Amino acid sequence: MGNKFVYAGIAFLAVAILLAGCTSNTAPLKPILPAQTGDFAYEITVENIVGSFNYTPSYTQSELILALGEDALFDASFPDAVILAPPSISGSAMLFASGTVILTGYKSSESVYAAATEVTALLQSKGLEATPEGPAKVKNIVASINLNKTLDIPALHQKLGGQYEPDEFPALALSNYVPGSTVTFLVFPNGKIISSGVTTEGLLPVTFDYVVMQIES
Repeated sequence: MGNKFVYAGIAFLAVAILLAGCTSNTAPLKPILPAQTGDFAYEITVENIVGSFNYTPSYTQSELILALGEDALFDASFPDAVILAPPSISGSAMLFASGTVILTGYKSSESVYAAATEVTALLQSKGLEATPEGPAKVKNIVASINLNKTLDIPALHQKLGGQYEPDEFPALALSNYVPGSTVTFLVFPNGKIISSGVTTEGLLPVTFDYVVMQIES
């Protein structure tokens, strides 16, 4: 039963990754980071970048809704937050009553930093003080590559370990697979590999190189 929850969570992550690439108000970016490993040449596509920052003073959900008006969206799943998605911001921002802002739906670190500035300016334009406690930080980069070949997932599971329950989810999940990091990979039979846990775009090539070399060896 426990594995069902694990793979349900992984499945939700994969769906969220795909949706995140489709909900931005701007056109999805083309792959931006070339990489080369062994006989494979592939391009890294940034699917979604999540960032966050904090501001003071904090405001209750009711105060945020009252101040932001139609710029704020309410989701009953988050009783202490509002979702901010004005046309000027390419992704979305979730504002919590604690003063934390979660930014998601972005394709580069620079766009996360720009969004934090835009969110702060919007809050202040609505009469809220909203003084940032520090710069926005990138919390997670979800990226993907495609090896353009069919992978034998059961054989890779035997070789690499990880979690694989084909009745629950078609991909092999490799958690904390790169030494010294918390990166998680989802390896699919069609050759697509999704990574989550990197916080700097510059580390994506070496991160993918590591898992591809393990697959090739």
